[in-house]
Amino acid sequence: MKFLDWCYSEQGTDVLNLGKEGVTYDVIDGKKVIKEEILAQYGANDVYDMSSALGIGLLSFTPRYDTSPDQQMALWLKGSEEGRAEYRAQLQGIMNDTALRDTATVYTAPTLSAEDTERYNELLVAVENIIWQEVDKYITGQEPIENWDKVMEAARETGATEMEKIYNDAWNAVMGK
Repeated sequence: MKFLDWCYSEQGTDVLNLGKEGVTYDVIDGKKVIKEEILAQYGANDVYDMSSALGIGLLSFTPRYDTSPDQQMALWLKGSEEGRAEYRAQLQGIMNDTALRDTATVYTAPTLSAEDTERYNELLVAVENIIWQEVDKYITGQEPIENWDKVMEAARETGATEMEKIYNDAWNAVMGK
C-alpha cells in the first residue's frame, strides 16, 4: 500500500513519468523539462521509444499518467522555435475551437441538492458493493466475461439507473433543459 501511495505522490508521479531528476529531466523555472539529449536520442522514433527505453509513462507501471513528456517530445520534433510556435498555436486553436469541444462540459458541473447527494451516496454504496465483490472474479478468470452483463444488470436494479437519473436531472437543470 505504501508503494501505491508513493506512486500517486508528486515524487512518484515524476519518477514514473519523467525518470530521474538531473538524469532524464531538469527543473527549470519551476517546470520539469526533459533534457535535450534525451529528446535528441529518441526523437526520431518519438515518445514511444523514449518511454519504452526509460521505463516511463504508459510503458511502465504508472497509475497517475502525466502527458508533459509527450507534449515536450512533440514540441522538440518540430525542430525550431518557429515550428514550436506553430505547434503551440495549433494546440491553442484546438482549445479555442468550440466545435471541437463543448465548453459547457469543460467548465460546468452539476451541483446536487443535499437530498440528491444523500440519496446518490446511499445508492453508490449499494452499487459499489455489488460491482467490487465481482470485479476480481472477472480479472482472475474465475468468471467468464460473458457473465459481466448480469453484474451490470444487478447494479442497475440496485440503483445505478437511479444514480444516472439523479445526475442527468442535475445536468439538465444546469443546461436549462
